[in-house]
Amino acid sequence: QSGGSPRVATGDSHTYLLTPAGLVHAAGYNGNGQLGNGSTIGSSVLRPVSGLADLVLIASGPFQGLALRKDGTAAACGSNAAGQLG
Repeated sequence: QSGGSPRVATGDSHTYLLTPAGLVHAAGYNGNGQLGNGSTIGSSVLRPVSGLADLVLIASGPFQGLALRKDGTAAACGSNAAGQLG
């Protein structure tokens, strides 16, 4: 939640951290693009996800990530094999 403590969401082999400033950092397996960095290369350290700001909530599926912005819009990344990204 923006303005509060950092929040964490984990998937099968990846992790998201939502900072109090409303930014998200990601690390882990990225074979389905779930780190949201435009590649499929994993990262062993948390790295900022560009293009996402003013976030209030994050969530994770096994191979997906979801983020909700203050304005009510959402962003998603990762596997969409069964329409999970909406």
